[in-house]
Amino acid sequence: MAIEHEIDTPFAQAVRAIGSQSATARIIGKSQTAVFNKLKAQGLVWDTAVLKLEAVTGIPKHILRPDLFEAPPEPTPFSYGTTSPTLAPTRPAVPCDQAAASHPRDAA
Repeated sequence: MAIEHEIDTPFAQAVRAIGSQSATARIIGKSQTAVFNKLKAQGLVWDTAVLKLEAVTGIPKHILRPDLFEAPPEPTPFSYGTTSPTLAPTRPAVPCDQAAASHPRDAA
């Protein structure tokens, strides 16, 4: 069994999602040996590989490298029965012919 199946780090998850150490190495521009050594050390993903791995595997960059990327803010749950958010006031509708006549360039 390959080492990526024996450990549970974000990098190992990415390697499993891609399918093999060799395929991962080709995608991120490293050798298979470098990928193996990183897995064995249970190290973090190379900073130069984070965005490629996120694009290929769908594993968010803040999971792959929490020291470099912050997690996106959690959405605020909406509670029914609370005051609705205030919207910016809208201007009254103006017919097109009045809007054109009121434009400064048309005054000359």
